[in-house]
This record gives sequence, structure tokens and C-alpha cells, in this order.
Amino acid sequence: MLQIDWVDFKSFIDTHNLSIQYITINNSYLMKAFNGAFTLECQVYKTDPANSDQTDFETNYIPTANNNLDPKDSDGSTIIRQKTTRTGWHYEPRALDFWTSKRASLYNLKHNGNGIDDGDDYNDASHKFYNGAGAELVQGGEELDAVFQARLDANCIKTVVDWQATYDFDVIGGNIHVKTPPTTRAYIWATVAPDIPENLGGSVPYFAGGFNLSFFYDGQFERFNGHGVKSFAYDPVYNSNKVRFTIKHALGEQIGIQIILDQFKA
Repeated sequence: MLQIDWVDFKSFIDTHNLSIQYITINNSYLMKAFNGAFTLECQVYKTDPANSDQTDFETNYIPTANNNLDPKDSDGSTIIRQKTTRTGWHYEPRALDFWTSKRASLYNLKHNGNGIDDGDDYNDASHKFYNGAGAELVQGGEELDAVFQARLDANCIKTVVDWQATYDFDVIGGNIHVKTPPTTRAYIWATVAPDIPENLGGSVPYFAGGFNLSFFYDGQFERFNGHGVKSFAYDPVYNSNKVRFTIKHALGEQIGIQIILDQFKA
């Protein structure tokens, strides 16, 4: 316990926005301030006429002193209000939905516009397809949509969605929602900073080992929570805030997937 004078004591109170706890004893005010495990103590004597410390305390601090350190409701239960994110930020989940082996099926639009497909694209996600040799399947400039889709049906065994926010955010966890699950084995992985090798701190697995989507039933919704927040800063150089979802599936199989990221942002 550290006892200090009134000037330093009230400076500590004001700086940390604390409540003074006090009692009147032996013609003086004996007060304490708690900041977690750290405690300060101060004693201000009552005189007649009142001294300056006494007047300052009685006028400016007694009205707000002796508040509950742990706020309680009408039942006497402690109210827990832990701060989860940064001042001025808010909770704003982010959703992406797409189909494996299906062209132009990534939905990543803003709420503006009138129709479902009229909103502006966030332009922070990509949807790619690969064959058994690892080559990307890309639609040619003159290739008809139906022709490209036929190529995906006949060749696509891996679908990859990259999401890289153009803002800083804190992620809490995520959700995966599966529509029309596969009839045979299909696996999904989530990797953070996939462009950076593991030995340099990147390629961090978030769905380690792959989740077998054939275990899901139609419409199943699963939630994943890290019980804390992880901060991601926008990084257009090394792409350390990029998240990659990789789905390996049967040839040409179309699996509907919605991914929701729980995040706080400005």
C-alpha cells in the first residue's frame, strides 16, 4: 500500500477515471484508489476553516466517491462489461457465399442498389478453380459461359476463395454454413497469410487438418470461436491479412458454402 499526498492522488484518479473509496475517521478523510491490483492511499485532514485539499475533495470528488467498483443490477448480481475491441469500433460480421466448381457464384456485394445483384462489389475477394494438375481453369475472352462451365464440370477438383479486407479489423471467430453437402468426401481448409511461407511466419492454418464437408447435413451451420480477438492490419505489400479458403472436392462437384467472419472494425 502506497500513501501519497492529495495532489498526486487526485491526478492518478483523474488520469485513470477511477472512483475514490473513502471513510471519515479521526477527523480526516481516509481514501483509497484501486486500479486492478495496484492500490493508492491518501489522507486529507478536516480543519476549520477548511484547508484547500479538504475543500477540493468535498466539492469535486465526494459527489462521485464510493461508487461500486463492480456495478450490480437490481438483483445484486455483478454486471460484467469487458471491453472487447478498440474505441469507436463496432461489431460487423462479414459474409461470403459461393459454390464449388460453379462460375460466377461468389456473392460479395454491398447493400446498396435495389435488386439482389445490383449492389457494388466489395472487390476484396476472388473465386478460382483448379484441375488435377494444379493449373487454374480460367474462362477465355471469347469463351461462352456455358462452355466454360462445362470445362469446370469436367475438370475442376479444387475451388479457392481468397478474402483480403482493405481495412484493419479484429477477428473473433467464424461460421460455416453448408448447402447441398457432398455425397463423397470433400474438405475445406482456411489459411491466413497464404502468400508467406510457414518458416517466415505465414501460411497459418485456421481450419487445421481440413474439415470433411460430407459430415455436414443440408443447411448445417457450425460456429468457431477463439474466445478472444486477433488483430489484422491491412497489408497490401505482404498480404499478411489475406484469408484463403481451399475446398478439394469430387470432379465438377457443386457444394454451396457460406462463410461468415465475426469481426470488429472502425
